[in-house]
Amino acid sequence: MSGPLDHKARIVAELQNRLGEATTDDDQDFLSVQLSEAGNDLEGACLIALRNVRETEALVEALKSIIADNKARKDRLEAKAEKIRAAVAQAMAEAGLPKITAPDLTVSFRANKPSIAFACEPDLTIVDQYGGFIKMKEVYSWDKEAVREWLDAGNTLSFAKLTNAAPSLTLRSK
Repeated sequence: MSGPLDHKARIVAELQNRLGEATTDDDQDFLSVQLSEAGNDLEGACLIALRNVRETEALVEALKSIIADNKARKDRLEAKAEKIRAAVAQAMAEAGLPKITAPDLTVSFRANKPSIAFACEPDLTIVDQYGGFIKMKEVYSWDKEAVREWLDAGNTLSFAKLTNAAPSLTLRSK
């Protein structure tokens, strides 16, 4: 014949099993020691578990703050690296210096191909006029290779031009 105490003991044991499944190995040892001290006291076991929840939630909030701080730091460091890279690229461009070689790294500077800036999107009204530069699809798009060849040959187009190319700075670590 099982009484209310046996029922509570089974509930406490089930609570301990569920908490064991919900926690990591590190947390499980600490929590199981605390729960075993509570014995068959269901209220005590619940309080122990919920106190652990409060501590865990406090750790979560602290980690959120640390993560936000680290993200801001990462953003600052990325911006710093980009500014340094741009300053070195500008200095190398002004000096006409294509390459710097050091024991630990090699820096190469070169001008990229200019990109194409289109003044409009292709549509049916201009297919007859500029059809050689348009790839035929359900959606019309400019054939950039054909446009580039045409512009590189010294020709002009009313709807496209070559832009100034951004230089490229390449670092290779040894």
